[in-house]
Amino acid sequence: MASNSSFVGFEEGRSITYPPLFKGDSYFQWSHQMEFFIKALDFNLWEIIEEGFVEGPRRIRIGAQKIWEKLS
Repeated sequence: MASNSSFVGFEEGRSITYPPLFKGDSYFQWSHQMEFFIKALDFNLWEIIEEGFVEGPRRIRIGAQKIWEKLS
């Protein structure tokens, strides 16, 4: 099978279409790359990862509370 020259030099994690690949070392660097990758896809998704999924009115209260804390 012939190689596609347009993808030469691209490894996983080197573009927005592929998440960073964890190879067993440099966890700290990989975790930051993964965070940026997820935030680039959908910032709200990162909030769900950090805080867990919150439904309806409770989510609105939490969001309002965060805004209030930033203003205080």
